[in-house]
Amino acid sequence: MVWQDSPNENAQSHPIPDAALRPSPTAHFAVLQHQQCHYTHWDLLLELPARELLAAFRVDHPPDTWATAGVLPIQALPDHRRIYLDYEGPISGDRGTVIRYDRGTLHLVQYTPTHIAVEITGALLHGRLNLHAADPATNRWNLHLA
Repeated sequence: MVWQDSPNENAQSHPIPDAALRPSPTAHFAVLQHQQCHYTHWDLLLELPARELLAAFRVDHPPDTWATAGVLPIQALPDHRRIYLDYEGPISGDRGTVIRYDRGTLHLVQYTPTHIAVEITGALLHGRLNLHAADPATNRWNLHLA
């Protein structure tokens, strides 16, 4: 799994050793509603170990439907700066506006190039997020909230 804008692409191409899977007690996630002209989607942002930037995924379904929707197709996005855990407002370059839907803590369960599992606890969302690479060549993933 090589994330765009990652400073060390080689480090992301191999599974992280188990010792590095122990996240700091401050690991977080955020879900932002991203409005672009007449198109709305949600950005799922995850703090993952040994990464300077946030892993980011575009989800076309509202977060309040994730738990009952089963498996949702999602798109891996370029990594995002950590400021987006707290930021709300316009995005530079006329790329729309973001509003925070939820934010909270996460506990990393599994992290490989093709599978990410985290336990999240937010104000609105909680449970296990499972993300599986469906087609790494096109950055297509699947999301399931249990």
